[in-house]
Amino acid sequence: MLESSAVPGHSSLLRIGNDRFQIRYWEPSTASLQIRRMRLWFCSSKLTLVLLILVAVPGSSWAQSQNEQSALPPASDDTVTIRAVTQRRIGEHEFEAEGDVEVRYLDMLLKADKIHGNNQSQDVEGEGHVYFEQGQQKIHAQRFHFNLATKTGTFFEVKGRADPGFIFEAEEVEKLGEDRYRVKNGFVTACEDRVPKWSFTVSEGFLRVDKNVVLKNTFLRIKKLPVFFTPYLVAPTNERKRQSGFLIPATSSSSNRGRAISDAFYLTLGRSADLTATGEYYSLRGVAGGLQFRARSSERSSIFAEGFFAKDRLGQGGQSATVIADTRFDNGFRAVADVFIVTSEAFRQVYGESFNTIVRPDEVSSGFLTKNFSSYSLNVFSERRLTLFEGKPVTTRTFPSFNLFGHNRQVKDWPVYFSFDTAVDGLSRSDRDLSTPPLVQRFDFYPRVTVPLRDFKGMTLTPSFGWRETFYSDRVEPAVRTGVVPRNLVRSAFDFQARFTGPGVEKIFELGDHRYKHLIEPEVHYRYFTGIGELRDIIRFDERDIMSNTNEVEYAIQNRFFSRRSNSEGGTTNAEFLSIRIAQKYFFDPTFGGALVPGQRNVFFPLNTLSAFSFQDGERHLSPIITRVRVTPASRYTADFRMDYDQRVHKIRAASVTGAAYVENKFLALTYYNTRNLPPTQFPSNQIRATLGYGNSTRIGMNAAFSFNYDFRSSVFQYSTSQLAYNWDCCGIALEWRQFDFGARKESQVRFSFSLKNIGSFGSLRKQERLF
Repeated sequence: MLESSAVPGHSSLLRIGNDRFQIRYWEPSTASLQIRRMRLWFCSSKLTLVLLILVAVPGSSWAQSQNEQSALPPASDDTVTIRAVTQRRIGEHEFEAEGDVEVRYLDMLLKADKIHGNNQSQDVEGEGHVYFEQGQQKIHAQRFHFNLATKTGTFFEVKGRADPGFIFEAEEVEKLGEDRYRVKNGFVTACEDRVPKWSFTVSEGFLRVDKNVVLKNTFLRIKKLPVFFTPYLVAPTNERKRQSGFLIPATSSSSNRGRAISDAFYLTLGRSADLTATGEYYSLRGVAGGLQFRARSSERSSIFAEGFFAKDRLGQGGQSATVIADTRFDNGFRAVADVFIVTSEAFRQVYGESFNTIVRPDEVSSGFLTKNFSSYSLNVFSERRLTLFEGKPVTTRTFPSFNLFGHNRQVKDWPVYFSFDTAVDGLSRSDRDLSTPPLVQRFDFYPRVTVPLRDFKGMTLTPSFGWRETFYSDRVEPAVRTGVVPRNLVRSAFDFQARFTGPGVEKIFELGDHRYKHLIEPEVHYRYFTGIGELRDIIRFDERDIMSNTNEVEYAIQNRFFSRRSNSEGGTTNAEFLSIRIAQKYFFDPTFGGALVPGQRNVFFPLNTLSAFSFQDGERHLSPIITRVRVTPASRYTADFRMDYDQRVHKIRAASVTGAAYVENKFLALTYYNTRNLPPTQFPSNQIRATLGYGNSTRIGMNAAFSFNYDFRSSVFQYSTSQLAYNWDCCGIALEWRQFDFGARKESQVRFSFSLKNIGSFGSLRKQERLF
């Protein structure tokens, strides 16, 4: 029964069913109707994909104009306030508000030109410039009707904008229940154009809040042209929720594998794990596939595992497996596993996805458990390493390995520091010349005392003394078939080292309006190792086994140049823009205690501390001269030059240049290296690797990049890739042509990627393989 009174300046009570309405007259021409106990329910999850066509979403932004403001402040309680120019009762159970009608409930606002209600059926309907707002969520429609009792209703001719930047339209958006919605004949896009560059259209879709959206007859359109169709599509409605299902198929073209077609199935395994199964078909090679597993059980633990196989018609198929796992325990221990296994070098070259994978000379699987104490480090380590050489590869295994390292620690208050390195290992090795038992025992103990002397007039001298005891259960014996005999070997070595620096000489000079500082620093490092007479009998597993007698001095002079440079905080700081270091070694004992074998390549410690290139194939007192120049004129420019000059043969043995430059949207990275043909220690190479480009992945307009690896000796591009991309305001397309010419891989390939703003991308060119 309807009860009301309408006296200006007073209030009256209006009852509709069990609900109470109170009319308050704010002014003669404007009334406000406050409705208690009425609740409007709307979707409360973020939108994904075509879900954005659906009903308004709290926390999302729906608007036709970013300048629209709510006319009323939020109510302080659960009262619904209706304000209109005129308001009247038109029947026993009906009322009507007309003229700039505004309905406010908590943080929700509903506007229309005209609203009509029925207290018996509890229906409310409106038309003309319908507008709904809740928080940042906004929606426009032509008309609506809603039932307060069932909390269901429909918006007609809906359009608006949805966070994070989607534009949508739909004929109808219907609320079917507390958390269910239906959309009819709608589309969504991120493009501002009158005819969108891309859009998703759907004939019908059903949504359950925080669960999923089911779409029927969905098209992806480029302009008005449909390019992709699916009769049924399921997508999650929560941005953090993953949904199992098939991914978008991809295709590419290759001269080596033919036309490639691939698809994948994505399976969620709880909140913190997922599995992706991929199937591929190559028209010239056959079928291939793989599995990828990812899990993050906590902030401290993660695992990634991937397996791939190919049944190759040309006999170059195989399998590969990769596992990367990392976990940190509450007691301070950290465990890491890094596993890489491949069945053959040819399979890796033919099916490897990157040039670095194809040219990789080794196959390493390792794992460790470690903990750092105040001045100690404990490590438990295992490794399998396969290194490719001509003939039989070298395979070494380390398991188990226990290492305890003590960092420099001061002894009482004396100027004396003590450190040690000790390890217990089980090892094996197999190569062309020898094959060890599965477990060769090695125990290594290396204590050291360092006595840093007090600085004197810019000069420092730091002497140190060490004693190394190493036990091996087996030794080399070329006379036997395996090259190894189970006879114990003990290596005892004493070493003395002294490092001297300074005094430095510096000068400040001016050039124009700039001041520069030049610093000259001399360095001398003396090493004396003795007691190692068994180097040829020691099985070489790793760096612990290549220690030899030596009596040598390494001397160097370094020139450093500094200038004032602006920093990111708006001030200035001293920065080094040029560094030149020249170093050489003098060997007092050119035979290294008899360890040197003339006429062959010799690599042992500490020969390898000066240069990355081997140079010792005979007795010599002087090493090559090593020059290194580093230039950093600004933070966006850097260059590094290195040269090994051998005064004995009057030739540059090796030279390399690396550099990078970044200027606005242009970038260049380059590496060049050259080695001379000086057998048996060194063989020729002459290669350059470079990447140059313009633009970036988000820049509007044309973007391009080119990367290559060129071998001057064979006049062959071992690898090259050219990528061209064009980005619009709401989408982008990228094309790639790449080629391989290395080992078993001789291939040209075309790939592409099509990106949709705020949705993602699909195609055969993956994001991690983009050059920009």
